[in-house]
Amino acid sequence: MARTSLPVIALAIASHVMVDCGQTKNGGPTGPTASTNVASVTVTSGPMSGSTIQLAATARMMDGSMQDVTQSSTWNSSNSSVASVSGGGTVTLLGSGTVDVSAIYRGVSGSTHLVVALPAVTSITLSGATSPGSFQLTATAHRADGSSQNITTIAAWQSSNPQIATISPSGFVTVAADGEVDLEASYQGATGSVHATVAVYRAFAVAGTVVDGSSPPIAIEDVRVQILNGVQAGLHAFTDSQGTFRIAGVPVGITLVEFTHDGYDTVEREIAIVDRDIQLSVVMTKASAATPMRR
Repeated sequence: MARTSLPVIALAIASHVMVDCGQTKNGGPTGPTASTNVASVTVTSGPMSGSTIQLAATARMMDGSMQDVTQSSTWNSSNSSVASVSGGGTVTLLGSGTVDVSAIYRGVSGSTHLVVALPAVTSITLSGATSPGSFQLTATAHRADGSSQNITTIAAWQSSNPQIATISPSGFVTVAADGEVDLEASYQGATGSVHATVAVYRAFAVAGTVVDGSSPPIAIEDVRVQILNGVQAGLHAFTDSQGTFRIAGVPVGITLVEFTHDGYDTVEREIAIVDRDIQLSVVMTKASAATPMRR
């Protein structure tokens, strides 16, 4: 067993040969040449960094040559709650227990057996800003040795009131109604929670007309009307020949709206959207020096 101040790993390597080359009467290959037929695949352990281990897969060909097939093999973990493995053979340790990690190359597999003993999880913290409608939470496990681990996708998530908000296996929260709810993540005997005041996503339209300062006022066409802040920052529309505009989907809250047009001073209006559409009447004055319109 390898000894380290990091998680304790025991490696037992076993190669499994599953190949049928096809033989002639004199024993020679009848299909592909011996240099392309795989005799066996061996999986070995490489360097360890934090909670990851790099494995390597080596194929022994029928002609006796060796090939590094780490990147071209198909990797699998027999126990995803203990360890996951990437397409390049990088193993991420997730929990204590045993797991077989295998590499398959051209129908031939090799595997390594891992016995993993991770320090106990002492606490879990949840992070992520709430927003109307939906938002993502992140769960971090803190272990007895002082290390931490992102467990967002492997923790067990739960909502105290699914009628207020539900939470997916990956920590994504969907708000169903206004209210308060406790959201928690559990992993390896530890639980972390957050109390949240949530609200459903509500959006309304901002509409109106834009005219110049003459008397009588003249409608200004092709004014760029843009939302400057919030989740819909950048949302915009242009006035028509009647000087009218409409921007739908602007969420509840304080919104800053900008009006720009070549040859006119820029106008900004701060509005509060509460429970209904907003109607604006905007007057733009000609500038002494034209400023290019932003698009």
